[in-house]
Amino acid sequence: RPYPQIGVVQIHFVTAPNLRVWPVMGAHEFLVVLVPGGEYSRSAIIAAGAAVQHVVLSATREGISSCIIGPGADQRSVREAIQVREEEQHVVCVCAVGYASRYIPSFIR
Repeated sequence: RPYPQIGVVQIHFVTAPNLRVWPVMGAHEFLVVLVPGGEYSRSAIIAAGAAVQHVVLSATREGISSCIIGPGADQRSVREAIQVREEEQHVVCVCAVGYASRYIPSFIR
């Protein structure tokens, strides 16, 4: 939704098994949160955080798991996946989404 002082926060759904994120996980579907390019603005980051929070809470209500990956995503691979240039939009965060795994690592059992 447009904010007069920051423009539009965009959230893209990406199916990209080659997206490089840390920590390494088996996710193949991601939400990429973008704000307009140019200078970083505190209000843009806050608006992006509020937007992704609403999406994550709605997904959780529907039984979809998520993991917000802040600066742990490789910016180059994210930009390649969504085909956007750095000067056009900033990648604020990446959020892995999917259904929870039934696998329980042996060190937790």
